Amino acid sequence: MHLPGSEQTARRFALLNVLIGITGFTGPAVTGNRDGVVNIRTGKLFGVFGMNWAHASLHLGFGLLGLTRFARPPTRYMRLTAGLFGALTAAYAWMFRGRPGVHMMMGMAVNRPANLVHLTWAALGLLYGLRRTDRIGAGRAAAGRSLRDAAG
Repeated sequence: MHLPGSEQTARRFALLNVLIGITGFTGPAVTGNRDGVVNIRTGKLFGVFGMNWAHASLHLGFGLLGLTRFARPPTRYMRLTAGLFGALTAAYAWMFRGRPGVHMMMGMAVNRPANLVHLTWAALGLLYGLRRTDRIGAGRAAAGRSLRDAAG
């Protein structure tokens, strides 16, 4: 199975987090409340995912973090993704045990569909955060060059 490089994946995750954060602040994209242009109250993003200003802020901030130099090497950002979203998933499962509805957790609006997305993000973050193919590929190329140099 071919997977894109960690750097490309980390950048996509960061951009998607920024997009989710910005969309979470957009009133028309969040249903279930009376907010106008800017969403500040609890509602559902696209009518499905629990969202409020704190949840949107977390996605926006974490996405911006992923676009900075702090997130280098890219596997660091992916491991942070796995840790953050994995911890949120576990906390939700422990606190609400899958009960339906939008719940408040650490000031953030979350529900079952949002938690399933967080679980998926954590799994993908773990998959890409623990990858060694970027370094192994570079090491093999260097080893191949040294073998050719020694033989030639």
